[in-house]
Amino acid sequence: MQLRFLLRGGEVKIDSGKEYTIRISSDVHESSCAFAFRLNEDGTVWNRVTYLLVSEAGRRCIFTWSAIFLMLVVCFIQQKKKEYFSKPENLFLLLSLILCPLYLFCVPIFQVPDEVNHYVRAYGIVHGYFLSPEGGNIPIPDNLIPYEWYTYTPYILWKHFHMEINPAGSVLHNNVNMALYSPISYVFQVLGIGIADLLSNNTYILVLAGSASNIIGCTLLLYYAVKYIPYGKEVLVFISLLPMALQERASLSVDAITYAAVAAIVSFCLYMRHRKAKMNRWEITLMYLLIALVSSCKVVYFPAALLFVVIPRERFGDKKSGLLHKMVAMVEVAVFSMGWLLIAGNYLGNTRAGGGTAEKVQFIFQNPGRYLYILDKMFWKNEECLIGEMLGSKLGSLNIAVNVILLMFIVMLFYKVYYKEKRQRKQADYLAETVLLCLSLGIIFLIATSLYIQWTDISASTYAIEGLQGRYFLPVLPLICCGFLSARGDEREELLECGSAVTGLYVINILVLMDVVSFSSYIG
Repeated sequence: MQLRFLLRGGEVKIDSGKEYTIRISSDVHESSCAFAFRLNEDGTVWNRVTYLLVSEAGRRCIFTWSAIFLMLVVCFIQQKKKEYFSKPENLFLLLSLILCPLYLFCVPIFQVPDEVNHYVRAYGIVHGYFLSPEGGNIPIPDNLIPYEWYTYTPYILWKHFHMEINPAGSVLHNNVNMALYSPISYVFQVLGIGIADLLSNNTYILVLAGSASNIIGCTLLLYYAVKYIPYGKEVLVFISLLPMALQERASLSVDAITYAAVAAIVSFCLYMRHRKAKMNRWEITLMYLLIALVSSCKVVYFPAALLFVVIPRERFGDKKSGLLHKMVAMVEVAVFSMGWLLIAGNYLGNTRAGGGTAEKVQFIFQNPGRYLYILDKMFWKNEECLIGEMLGSKLGSLNIAVNVILLMFIVMLFYKVYYKEKRQRKQADYLAETVLLCLSLGIIFLIATSLYIQWTDISASTYAIEGLQGRYFLPVLPLICCGFLSARGDEREELLECGSAVTGLYVINILVLMDVVSFSSYIG
């Protein structure tokens, strides 16, 4: 068997055999013009398509100068509107409007973890599948997802951008993992895809519209979270501009809205705790909406919704009204989190590794000491990897390695921002901070336990937990950081202003994208 294709004046051949290789035959025999991918004996692409137009050194030069140019642009804007951008929320909005589109453009389509399944889930909701059918199989157009989606670099995307969805053909797509997520988790993606679906039949436009809607919705949530949080503004801005946080926000992933919702409820509850005025009806309604959102996004993060307990009862008018509202809020958390967990339980049988839920839960209750040892060993052995992934050491499908020196700079800048915030605190709030830390520990425990029950084979369940990733802990960071921001009584000025540190993080993000582009090779 031999297949031939014409590409840029050259001939591409696939020869038969166990492994297939495509190369260009043309008058230009340079590695910078190579186009190659390999197929296994079934004809499936197993490694990424690369299309090299510029050398690696050329790519790095382009992005280095781009980083310098964009930094000068940001500095110029800051100087022109110094008073406006002295507010952390405005600086956050400016940098988000630059960095989020860059991540959307540079990270190849469908390369964010589970993005294909997130797309199918959101597309299914748009077309009436609020709950996935039994087994998690959703009928979708046969070409809704390009077959070789994992080979798509931005260059290949551009070359195939004209592809139209075929409504006549239909296939079943197993989407059981995303069936565990409430439709509320996809509110922004569904809005974007739904509008685009009315105007276009192009699958790529739908993906980009859903991602853009996710960017807008989550950025607005974070903007108001930064604006109203009484302390920790700079810390929240910094965490929200980490490479991993930006990549998730510029995708179809529900991790973005989960992080934004947790940040929003932390901001709201601390704001209401420190404000002296009584809450009005709109603010009480907003509290219930945030509780519903946090409790619905991912069940393991529902403890963050319990932060309403730190709001003094007097903010509701009087102690009786405060007690009543808190009881209603507690019921709401239980209904949205436990209620959805009962629904999602119908799909767990299709996602669990060997062994049943009851068997693993029984092991935890009968051997609590052993289970705590397993947790301790897992975090102790993997803490460096988990922290790195949370910051963004591995982007794309967790296969794009980021320069470790850039991560060290991120940690150094965060240290400066955090301790600047710490010195600015005038008064400690030990009750709120204790609640924040306790809820953080609860969420961490639930994340690990859910993966233990869902993904860990029973034969390995007595000594390991499988499937844990650093990005799962990103929503916990605002809780932990605000929980440790107690007053120190030291008001010395920091040498590095927050704006400078955040601008430094902005430049680091540009350099991180250089690594992403080098991997994807769409311009070089």
